[in-house]
Amino acid sequence: MAATYPIVWGVLQLFTGPLSDRIGRRIPIGVGMLLQAAALTSFSLTRQLVPAVMAAAVLGVGTALAYPALIAAAADITPEHRQASAIGFFRMWRDAGYVAGALTFGAVADLWGLLAAAAAAAVVTAASGMDVTLNLRQEHPGERLIAPTMSS
Repeated sequence: MAATYPIVWGVLQLFTGPLSDRIGRRIPIGVGMLLQAAALTSFSLTRQLVPAVMAAAVLGVGTALAYPALIAAAADITPEHRQASAIGFFRMWRDAGYVAGALTFGAVADLWGLLAAAAAAAVVTAASGMDVTLNLRQEHPGERLIAPTMSS
């Protein structure tokens, strides 16, 4: 089961990265984070192998959607001559988030149990996905608002 998540994530990001080049960053990031939240919720609700493997696969799909688009979004809003340092800065904060998340998850698990910790992670991830969907400043030309055209 543990291998399902990284295999799905690793293979699918070969396709989801180029997808975000075509359609923009906001939708893959938002949908990906919401899928991650759904998978985390599923983990907290099951004790059986098959549903857990399915949740791991959904988690992989969500991460494959969000991960390459997040890095690309950081590059999109950065002048070309500063992209390497901006991506390094983004990755530093992302990795610090792993540490903060692990410490928080552990503290919540110690206080209220593993189910509460998984639920808390799902809530934070869903809130982040909604925030991105509503507020991410889109700099990529692939994402455009669809507006009705007026014919003459």
